Amino acid sequence: MAVVEASDRDFYMLNREFRESARKRVNCSFSPDINFYDDGSNYGLFYRCWLLELAREVPASWTLEGFDISAAQYPAVEYLPSNVSLKTLDVYAKTSEDLIGRFDIVHIRAFTVVVRGEDTASLLKNVIAMLKPGGYLQWDEVDAGSFHPETPRASISTQCTDELLREWKNSCAKAGMGFVWISSLDDSFTSQGLEVVDSFRIAHRNDLKKAFSDNWLTALEEAGVSFTSRGGGSGPFATADGFRELFKNVVKETREGAGIALDLIVVLGKKRA
Repeated sequence: MAVVEASDRDFYMLNREFRESARKRVNCSFSPDINFYDDGSNYGLFYRCWLLELAREVPASWTLEGFDISAAQYPAVEYLPSNVSLKTLDVYAKTSEDLIGRFDIVHIRAFTVVVRGEDTASLLKNVIAMLKPGGYLQWDEVDAGSFHPETPRASISTQCTDELLREWKNSCAKAGMGFVWISSLDDSFTSQGLEVVDSFRIAHRNDLKKAFSDNWLTALEEAGVSFTSRGGGSGPFATADGFRELFKNVVKETREGAGIALDLIVVLGKKRA
């Protein structure tokens, strides 16, 4: 197993400004539904905007709590539903006593560029500790390993898009981020003692391909800025000028119909009573 330095763990390639908040809001429309409707449930969530949508659909008696390592992208407390609270939490830190065995359901999402060294064990242990016996954990994850160019016609070039995705993956690998763990997430659940209730893969619908392609392109642009300013990027991600030139050509390809696609993996597990 790879050893991850603290500096690598702290590196987060996406910013926490308004553009990134808007991009994540689009991602919420790619959330699979879950159906847990029991009065009195406590629901923990590691993804902000989806929790706000859920608050409109579940009984008012539910307590909904959202967590992130930073509060920078939270809305004002005054704008939250009465049964929703948002807090800060480092999911890799030791689980505090007040969170142990607290939730009926925990939903986490988008840890692709957070997990280092293919190691989900410590993260899963902390999250599972937050569940009541018999509680459910749902993890939705973008499968970055499946990132690929996509076109409606074979005549459309994806040469630059191919290079962008290849060198982004290479840059991530140099920073300790691999993506093999995502496709075997159900095995990770099992190894941590969860019963896997369901596990499936979702591709983008045709009518959303353009929206999500633009969404991923925005994220990759931000990643390019992060890698070139931090250093250690691969190929065009190593210099600002090299990245800008490649990204300009990728945008040209998208105007001709090229796009970026990947799958979402969903795993639902149950903590044994």
